[in-house]
Amino acid sequence: MQDTSDEKQKFLDDATRLARAIRVNQTYAPVAPLINFWGAFAPSNESGIGIGGKPKDTIYGLYRDGTELRGVYTSKPEVASAACKSMGNQCNYPLLLGNDPLYGGISTASVLNGPLVLRHELGHSIIWVGDEYDGSMYFGVNADNYTKHDESVGWDHWLSDTNKPPRIERNSVPLLTYPWEMLNKSTPWSTNFTTDGTFDWALLRVSLSGIPDRSHLEISLDGTIATWKTNPDIGIDRWFYDIPIGTLEDGTHELKLALQEHGKEGLAQLCSVEVIEYGDTTEFNATTGYVGVFPTYSSLEYEDPGPAPDRPTLHNAHSSTHKKWTTTSYRPTNENCLMRQVAEPNFCVVCTEGLWLRLLSRVSLIDKFSFYDSTVEDADTRTELSPVALAQYRSPQQAEYLVRKGTNEAYLVKWFSHGREVEKWQNATRVDVDCRSVGKLIEVEVQFVSSEIRKDAKGYTTDWYGLLLDC
Repeated sequence: MQDTSDEKQKFLDDATRLARAIRVNQTYAPVAPLINFWGAFAPSNESGIGIGGKPKDTIYGLYRDGTELRGVYTSKPEVASAACKSMGNQCNYPLLLGNDPLYGGISTASVLNGPLVLRHELGHSIIWVGDEYDGSMYFGVNADNYTKHDESVGWDHWLSDTNKPPRIERNSVPLLTYPWEMLNKSTPWSTNFTTDGTFDWALLRVSLSGIPDRSHLEISLDGTIATWKTNPDIGIDRWFYDIPIGTLEDGTHELKLALQEHGKEGLAQLCSVEVIEYGDTTEFNATTGYVGVFPTYSSLEYEDPGPAPDRPTLHNAHSSTHKKWTTTSYRPTNENCLMRQVAEPNFCVVCTEGLWLRLLSRVSLIDKFSFYDSTVEDADTRTELSPVALAQYRSPQQAEYLVRKGTNEAYLVKWFSHGREVEKWQNATRVDVDCRSVGKLIEVEVQFVSSEIRKDAKGYTTDWYGLLLDC
């Protein structure tokens, strides 16, 4: 955090609000029993975060590169690392919360954007995946170098069409730029781009800050004014807008953004601009929830990072099928994942499965064992296992959320004696043991089954324990 000593309660309120926003009836609600959020307050001499690459006198020295509402960085990574280590097992994925009301990642206290950025950044850290939007880096379960029509893809088990090899959905990105430019009333921002006229329809995607109302900004393409509207709750914070622009003919096009009379010079900023073209319905499936092979384009060269979290380095490109871009990668869905669209409330099914498996690789499904004197005749002891509160052990609120989401879960429990299953104990969490008939050594296997997990190659959804009973 980047608060002064008299802002402790604000920090606690902001941190609590952000945690609740992403784990109660929202993105991380399904895995909520596997994660805890801890807040640690450390006062700073100044409040807020720096701009223009200059940090303020704060505990973690958070700052923005310029005035743009994008990344928030720490100038004191060693302090942040030491703070995390001091909390031991209570800090697996550190988040530095900046005391700033506007958009920014790592994370800020922005009421609207704070939760959106937080859940996206946690996706990078926990699932260990790259972005899905164009112009970034791609790795992990949501990225594949699929280039031919007869290859398998990393999410084969999630494909919507399973009776044939997946096709590459046909689209193009003729324009992608991050101007980070302050808009003024005297000179409109403009750029030209070229298309070949072979696509069915196109979309203009822009992100803006300092534009609370559409009357502040006129957007035109080839002289035709676009119809669009702002998010009514955004104020001067950053937001992303998708504007349909019809079919683009072969040739050069001019895009122009002009700040109007009511616009706010010194605040209004053009953050990013992208034009995406799409094939017709026989070439591109834009159906919500459809899982296939969707191209993602970037000018960056990089090598995939290892399985352990550390930052990818720019080095080698993936093989490209698009002449304009150095890297062509592939993602599972069109616009159905918050790793592509930060305003989306959920991960795609592939990232969701990855989230489960990464967390289950670190957490036991069995919370504890308890032992009691048995009240059953001829039994020596009662053994009870307490599973993590998933499946039938969820709270009513969480269970209701999963019903609305359409997620099915169950625990499967098997008990063994001398290597053979004791069938009468199947799916029981409490058993009365007669040591003379089953012995002192019993074993239990607990498996978590979820419709959000279709493939578990490493067995993270199953835990096994052997118990030597004192009887």
